[in-house]
Amino acid sequence: MSQMPLFNRYYDALIVDEQSLSNFYYERFSPEMRAAVDMWLQTDPLKNPDAPASPFTMKEYSKTHVLLAQQFEEKAVLELEKARKANKNASDYVFLSVIYSSALFLDGVISRTPNKKASQILLCITVTITVIATAILIVLPIPSYLS
Repeated sequence: MSQMPLFNRYYDALIVDEQSLSNFYYERFSPEMRAAVDMWLQTDPLKNPDAPASPFTMKEYSKTHVLLAQQFEEKAVLELEKARKANKNASDYVFLSVIYSSALFLDGVISRTPNKKASQILLCITVTITVIATAILIVLPIPSYLS
């Protein structure tokens, strides 16, 4: 349960001097909240105008949930970056598959071309495409599941 609504009920019971009700809520505080409330009560907040407004503003109140959320956010940022790199690599490999398919298509066209000069031109284009695609393939990172 969130500590804020629980504290508000505790504070309301404390103001009206309902000891059993305030004890009921106090027992349901987290250990960090209990420590902060104890320190806050030592400042006599009901009578002392200089006392902190609530235990949430005191250094004794450990915000472990906030720290945990920050850790998860940092991990999420790292995982997102890894996912973006993996997505880019996948797109690069799909692009190369299309390029190689184009070279194979041209190879099939060569066998059906009656004109020898046109066949030679298409063969040069096919070899050039294959060489360039292979050069790109060599510099691409190897997927992590293959290494």
